Amino acid sequence: MLALTLAAAASVLVGCSGRSLSVSPTAHVTPPIEIDSSDLTYTFVMDAPTAGWTMEHVGTRELFKRREVFVLIREPNPVFFYPQAIVKQHLGTDVRTDLPIDLHAAVIRHDASWPSGGFGFAATDEGNPNRTRTPNRALPAASDGDTPDDSSSE
Repeated sequence: MLALTLAAAASVLVGCSGRSLSVSPTAHVTPPIEIDSSDLTYTFVMDAPTAGWTMEHVGTRELFKRREVFVLIREPNPVFFYPQAIVKQHLGTDVRTDLPIDLHAAVIRHDASWPSGGFGFAATDEGNPNRTRTPNRALPAASDGDTPDDSSSE
């Protein structure tokens, strides 16, 4: 029983070891990705040349006063027909905007599970360290008598 457990654990470690978040200086990222840091967490925006492209946030590496974020871009399946129209895609993340980030991405085929050549540099953003949370971004409440539809005249 112990041998079976160790064999299963070893196979899991071998399977995970191939998924390294390595950065390659020669990897090219197309289509380009923009970074939106206007909220509490980062959003990545991609103008895909057709429908069928997907983005997936696969990892974040914490550095000193900075983060590296890794995104997979999957090409569309060529078996299906996609109209030739630019599609704007937004990928929301849980990466907070309190620190700057370097975004690294890899483009893979529709049937691939992981990039073979590493992740290429896609963009950088300095973040928004002074951002504070505002509840529901609601407008301030109007005081009595100051409502815009108050038609009383004096």
